[in-house]
Amino acid sequence: MRAVLAQLSRVREADPSSRVIIFTQFVSFMDVLEPAVQKMGIRVCRLDGSMSEDARRQQIHKFQTNPLFGVFIISLMAGGLGLNLTEANHVFLVDQWWSPSLEHQAIDRCHRLG
Repeated sequence: MRAVLAQLSRVREADPSSRVIIFTQFVSFMDVLEPAVQKMGIRVCRLDGSMSEDARRQQIHKFQTNPLFGVFIISLMAGGLGLNLTEANHVFLVDQWWSPSLEHQAIDRCHRLG
């Protein structure tokens, strides 16, 4: 977690308007990471599999439309497919998955054309 926070700090130091997606496969890690990022003064959106469809839509909309939310923490399984998050300009993969193609699809959330 220290490495993630240090890298996030470097990214935000270089460009305070940077938008970052952080993918992890562990919801328990999200529970620890979210308050740590908020302590850095960064607003956070979150998406995990336990959320209702409406809550998911709200979080996605908030990140897409409000540049004050600088970090989007996403469960790899809940948000690795079908999202368009081109507002982000950095993607962190906190822990690796067994399938590199799944990781590539997750990274593609912010590298879509359009």
